[in-house]
Amino acid sequence: MTGQDIRILAQISIGKEINKTYATKFLNEGMEILAEKYDTACVKETTTITATKNTWYDLPNGFLKIRKVYKDDDEVLPDNYLVDFDQILFIEDGTYTIEYLRYPNELTVETDTPEIHKAYHKILSYFIASRETSRLFGSENPESARFMQEFEIRAKEIDIKLSSQKRRRRIKTKPFI
Repeated sequence: MTGQDIRILAQISIGKEINKTYATKFLNEGMEILAEKYDTACVKETTTITATKNTWYDLPNGFLKIRKVYKDDDEVLPDNYLVDFDQILFIEDGTYTIEYLRYPNELTVETDTPEIHKAYHKILSYFIASRETSRLFGSENPESARFMQEFEIRAKEIDIKLSSQKRRRRIKTKPFI
C-alpha cells in the first residue's frame, strides 16, 4: 500500500477528505509510535565498525536499539560494550558487526510505500483517522478515541502474529510408507 492508499482508507473511515500534508504527517507519526513499541515494526539492519577500545562511535541515523553484536563471528555479550543514545563504545579493539533496529524512514511523497512491515499498513489508516478527527473535533472526540483504540488493538495483534511466525520451528520428518 502507498501512503495515498492508506489516506483513502482513513477518509472512508471518517467520511471526510483528509489533507495530504496532514495525512503524511500523521502516517509518519504512526510509524514512529509503532517502531518504538514493537520490534516487528522496525527496520532491521547491520553495520560494521572497526573500533579502538574506549572510543565512542556514532551509530547510524534512525538507530533505535541493538539486537546483537558480533566480533569475528562470535556474539559479544552486552557487558563488552556500552550504548549511550546513538553512540557505542567497545572495551576491546576489533571489528564489530552490529545488528540493530531503526525507525522506518519518513514518507515524503504520498505515492511512496511506507518502510514498515506491510502488515501494519492498513492499521495506519486508523491512526490517521484518529488524529484527523482529533484535529477537527478536539482531543475528547469519542470517534477519535475509538479509532485510536482500534489502531492499538490491531497493532498488538499484528505484533503477536509476526513475532510468533519468527519463532516457529519446523521439524522435518520422513513420510510413512
